[in-house]
Amino acid sequence: MNILKKTMAVLCVLTLTMIIASCSGSGNEKKDSISGKIDRQTTRTANKIVRKIRSPLQKARDTQKLGEKRLNDIDRTLGGQ
Repeated sequence: MNILKKTMAVLCVLTLTMIIASCSGSGNEKKDSISGKIDRQTTRTANKIVRKIRSPLQKARDTQKLGEKRLNDIDRTLGGQ
């Protein structure tokens, strides 16, 4: 009877250890998954912000180049007279 109690106690301890070990491993994967999702979302947000900042600046540069081109065309036209 005493051996049966010891065997049952050892089996319970081993079972609990295996359950705890299997649960702790999946937690790390979830943390990595969440971390990866956060990194991806941060990158997307940063890219959107950069586009929103650069777009008006690029439009302003394009407008300035267009104005300079028109002035050069006018100067060439008036210079030829």
